Amino acid sequence: MKIQINNQDVDFLIEQENSLEDIVEVMLDWCANRGLVLYTCFADEIEFLPEEIPDLLTEDIKVLNFDVKSQAEVLTGSFIQANLYCNKLIDLAKEKLENEELSDLLDGSTLSDVENGLGWIADLLDSTASILFLDLEKPIYKTFSLSDIISTIENYRGKYSSLSEAGALKEAVEIAHEAQEFLSILAMSSEMNDFLIKSMDSPDMLLSTLFEIKNSFPNTLDNIEQIAILFQSGKDGEAIEKLNEFTEFVYAFMKICAQFPPIFDVSLKDVIKDDISLEEKNEELKDKLFEMATAMENNDMIGLADILEYEIKPLIEDMESYIDILMSKVETTH
Repeated sequence: MKIQINNQDVDFLIEQENSLEDIVEVMLDWCANRGLVLYTCFADEIEFLPEEIPDLLTEDIKVLNFDVKSQAEVLTGSFIQANLYCNKLIDLAKEKLENEELSDLLDGSTLSDVENGLGWIADLLDSTASILFLDLEKPIYKTFSLSDIISTIENYRGKYSSLSEAGALKEAVEIAHEAQEFLSILAMSSEMNDFLIKSMDSPDMLLSTLFEIKNSFPNTLDNIEQIAILFQSGKDGEAIEKLNEFTEFVYAFMKICAQFPPIFDVSLKDVIKDDISLEEKNEELKDKLFEMATAMENNDMIGLADILEYEIKPLIEDMESYIDILMSKVETTH
């Protein structure tokens, strides 16, 4: 039997008589010691979760592949899925509420799925607060705390079945919009940034990701303009969706920059253009992200748009040049 991690062969010494459960347990310990997460497993074509091991004999398995992720990947992936869920819920509501035959299209099963989906988001917000060591009671959006949005979802789950179909769906949409606001603020928080940069990738993954980021900068600049226009036009929902894409991009870039010094022995202080180092640029970018988060907390979407268009966009317009310099230093030192 061949053992793989993320489709790459590894030299794990597994005794033939070990059960599949024993092997998974070894992998769970291996991941835990490295701050990683054993996400899912594949026994040939059979996919299974670490906690739901199928009744298979190891001698019948040709390739046992473990999908391993960093904690940061799991968390950011969950944020992406939560935002996608909220968008789907909002689109569903628009379709159903505009249809005169609502009762024919919206049944108890659909509302139960909505309730379960919102419950998952409440669990995600609660676990995120635990992972990032956040105070659940501290206001982070307007005057509302994570505890408030979690309680709102739990209250909805307790009463949704007693509401009319239209009433239940309208209330769920309001909660989805609020949840997206909280997810956006958390994504831009300094606590999230600190958490993300702790997750170390392999050198080949770092270089590959850096190439991808460099190629994405032109689209990111266009995205910033679109976000600003959407906020200025009062289309906050669409703007928030694109803003989430931007924050994911920025944190991916900052995570790469944080990992380069220990992996490649390259100091960001030495990556200089026009007498300004990449380290200084990143510190300024962090400050601007903090200003963005503050604007969102104050519900100042026009101010947020101005920060993006007039401060952040000029700040990152020459980042491609910094990446070229960074790559050249890697080539000369390795």
